[in-house]
Amino acid sequence: ANIAKGTDEASLAFREGDGRRERMETRLIDQVASLEAGLREEALAREEGERYALDDRNSTRNALQREISLREDLASRVEQALQEERQREEAHQQFILRHDENLASKLAKLETLLKHEEEAREKALA
Repeated sequence: ANIAKGTDEASLAFREGDGRRERMETRLIDQVASLEAGLREEALAREEGERYALDDRNSTRNALQREISLREDLASRVEQALQEERQREEAHQQFILRHDENLASKLAKLETLLKHEEEAREKALA
């Protein structure tokens, strides 16, 4: 009877132990599943963040390239406009120089004619 009682108690203890082990295994499986889900969410969030950062970098790089291109184009157009203005200024200076030389030549001829006319008057009066 004692053996049967001891066997029954041992059997009961094993069943209780099996029940506790099954509950612990179930709890561990749930915890592992929860951790896996959290890690998946974290990985997806990280990937989304990396995609966003990459898109943002690409957008910034493209905007910077457009800005550089626009500035280079503007600098080129300003340089061209300055060169054209220098050429116009040089042409204008050449025109003024030729005009002044022409006026000086005409003035010298006029002075010579006036001098000759004055000399002719003086000869006529003398």
